[in-house]
Amino acid sequence: MLATLPLVNPHIRSDGNENYAYVRSIIIDHDLRFDDEYARGEDAFRAAMAGDVRLSPAGYRRNPARVGPSVLWTPFFLAGHVAAQMLQARGQAVPADGYSWPYLWACAFGTALYAFLGLWFSYRMALRFAGPAAALLATVVIWLASSLPVYVYFLPFHAHAIAMFSVAWFLWNWLKVRDGSDGRLRWLVWGLSGGLMAVTSDLNGLILIVACAEWLLRLFTPRQFVPTLTRGVIFAAGVALTVLPDATIRGALEGSWFATGYDRTMFSWRAPQLFAVAFSTGHGAFSWTPVLLLAVAGLAWLVRRSPLPGAIVVLTSAVFYYVLAAYGGWHGYSSYGNRHLVALTPFFIFGLAALIDAVCGGGHRRRWLTAWAVALSLILWNAGFMLQWGTGLVPDRGPVDFTIVARNQVTVVPRAAWDFLNRHFRQRDMLDPRP
Repeated sequence: MLATLPLVNPHIRSDGNENYAYVRSIIIDHDLRFDDEYARGEDAFRAAMAGDVRLSPAGYRRNPARVGPSVLWTPFFLAGHVAAQMLQARGQAVPADGYSWPYLWACAFGTALYAFLGLWFSYRMALRFAGPAAALLATVVIWLASSLPVYVYFLPFHAHAIAMFSVAWFLWNWLKVRDGSDGRLRWLVWGLSGGLMAVTSDLNGLILIVACAEWLLRLFTPRQFVPTLTRGVIFAAGVALTVLPDATIRGALEGSWFATGYDRTMFSWRAPQLFAVAFSTGHGAFSWTPVLLLAVAGLAWLVRRSPLPGAIVVLTSAVFYYVLAAYGGWHGYSSYGNRHLVALTPFFIFGLAALIDAVCGGGHRRRWLTAWAVALSLILWNAGFMLQWGTGLVPDRGPVDFTIVARNQVTVVPRAAWDFLNRHFRQRDMLDPRP
């Protein structure tokens, strides 16, 4: 993971401007006026944010992003601020304005660090459902053959990699509770992690279903009613404490603590795009990143291995999927694959680890060699597809022709890869990853 850090591209694009605006505006400008932050965006972003239509009833420039990513970037932003001031003191022309290279590099590396922690949590949790070799292989292949790399290395100011970390930390605390570490302090920490998860992305709040299911099951256990009720209150207090800053900012910007930025007409509850989310050529999860199909199939083995936790994982994933399918922007517009599903990376690792363990766990050498060969094929396909998407060889919005994608993988990608890597390391400012 450390060896991949040079791939990080510390440039803010599209949604990243909204995510980063909170930490920069609050610390540097001491306000929530985002006009100067939005003015730093690329042409398309500035055009989208221009005009009175983007003003809230309170007179602020609207920001539909959640504050969670900025909260997690804060220590890295402050480190960049100190570095910029020290460089200024030594006579170097490094503005302490929140946009010079110390800030951007620090926060981009912060995103990578959180992603690595999320993968480490996921690997450690996967050991409960599979052997070490299966858990390791599952973690590696989901890391490199899903949409995650785009949002770790090329668009680190989008919220998705950080959302994945917050989900992994929340699930880590859940399994600690299930292990018997269910003291009041653990429930408080679990609640804090749940609140943080909810304010990194709106859809992430659905994963609190895990806590609701666990609490209800314990509530109706004999002689556990009062202790469980108490712990539930402590958990809810932890969630509230973490959600409070986001709600307060939301109230200042929109005039309501409960404003989400979404209109009811954006959801079609009776006609969700269930098939399209999975198989559409326009950013379908399985068609763009087929490793996720194997991971979802592995959830059946997860339920067999650990029935109760597995059932909760499947239930939560199904609700998340349904709500996403009902959302009008399910495709993520110019997303690589389906970026909304990056948050479910820990669940995918669990499922894939259980599948690999079921198929290869007996120690058959040929099966393991086959599994690693399939994993390598998925990783190479994903790397080539990401390059096509990032360099404009395929459309960034709408459907793609997989016949062309496959042909490009053989005829264009090998030659384009060297040029892309050369520009990535020598002319990063010339790169313009898809927003």
